[in-house]
Amino acid sequence: MSKSPTTAPSKYAISSTKTHPPTVSTWPYEWIIDCYHVKTDKASGIVNDPSDFLHEQGCPDAVVDLIKRLVTVSMRTRELLATLPPLEIAEVQS
Repeated sequence: MSKSPTTAPSKYAISSTKTHPPTVSTWPYEWIIDCYHVKTDKASGIVNDPSDFLHEQGCPDAVVDLIKRLVTVSMRTRELLATLPPLEIAEVQS
């Protein structure tokens, strides 16, 4: 079962502590692993191998390219977060 923002919102969290810089969670990589691993349907015995499909389509390096893009987005996100000022939350007075 694939993970989506509605079923696992915590996967999208950006965490930060005083001792560790902000980091983007690993959910994109978990999604790739979940979607691109070999699966066998228990009822029919049909094997779904995404690598076979990618080779048939002439793009065997698609997963590697996707991982490269995710790494780039993660690194640029960290750079952007490092430039943001600390979040100040005002207390609501009743």
